[in-house]
Amino acid sequence: MMLRVENLTATLGRAGILRGLDLEVNAGEVVALLGRNGAGKSTTLRTIMGLTANRAGRVLFQGRDISRLPTHRIARLGMGYVPEDRRLFSSLSVRENLEAGRREPPPGYRGEAWTPERLFELFPNLAGLGARRAGKISGGEQQMLAIARTLMGNPVMMLLDEPSEGLAPLIVEQMARVIRAMQSAGVAVLLCEQNLRFARAVASRAYVIQQGLISRQGEVESFFNENSANDFLT
Repeated sequence: MMLRVENLTATLGRAGILRGLDLEVNAGEVVALLGRNGAGKSTTLRTIMGLTANRAGRVLFQGRDISRLPTHRIARLGMGYVPEDRRLFSSLSVRENLEAGRREPPPGYRGEAWTPERLFELFPNLAGLGARRAGKISGGEQQMLAIARTLMGNPVMMLLDEPSEGLAPLIVEQMARVIRAMQSAGVAVLLCEQNLRFARAVASRAYVIQQGLISRQGEVESFFNENSANDFLT
């Protein structure tokens, strides 16, 4: 088991956002967390990553309890996180952003280390933009760069917050290919999404979050075999 979340509870101010959430991600698996805006998707990722305090429950990463670890230690154990707002260094070049994400592989890492050259093969849109400032490239290219920079840390698992949001259909297709390539390289992925078609293209299983709780889970295909497939997003 790569990731296990048990009874996760988190608040923002006095508001309860997560109210006893459970989910699992196996090694090498892509899992989607589906739900409408405000359901708690982003808070789930932030709490797993240690950016939002968990009030109860546990987060187990490769069998280790990381519930109370600071974010930088979680990252060094091999957890990568790409937030919805990407958090690029806009004044630095594409290549400088990649170098900023460079980190030695975590203990027990078995895959091939990520390099800028390898990432330019995975993200051909970035290959000719190495010297361009990150703030001067398109939104789709910025999303690719955010993922590429995180891969420079050689994670064994990635948390992706709305990776397809606001992107042109062609870029969304490219993003799907990237996630499948990450999976082929042995990287497990938990992604937050509202785009059911994108989730179907990359994930094998999905959880539905409503009001801070998992209301449904199963194989992604099962969500497309019913007339009510979009009910949880409305």
